[in-house]
Amino acid sequence: MTFWPSAILSLLLGAAIWSLANFHGGKFEPWDSENFAVFYFLACAASFGLGAVCRERAWVMGFLIIAPMLPVMLILNPDLGPLLFVGLFFLIVLSVPAIVSATLGAAIRNQIRKELP
Repeated sequence: MTFWPSAILSLLLGAAIWSLANFHGGKFEPWDSENFAVFYFLACAASFGLGAVCRERAWVMGFLIIAPMLPVMLILNPDLGPLLFVGLFFLIVLSVPAIVSATLGAAIRNQIRKELP
């Protein structure tokens, strides 16, 4: 899959995951949800899969699946105020394992392609 379809799919999948996390937990921020670890694992697993199918810049898929957390929070709670910068910092930190996961998926895909005749 090329970059742009993968990127759009990552954004849509990320928006769906974080919307479900908010609605399931009843909180404004997904990381305040009781089941955040489940949704975060799901996002990292999806990053791995998208990294494996994206042919170029697979690491971006990891960031793009975490990034929709911000718009979901702003839609549900537009009064974040100065905590918005703290939220941006959390997004950057939370995107690192997803980026690593997407990169790992791409590396495994490349290794399998090398070994195939």
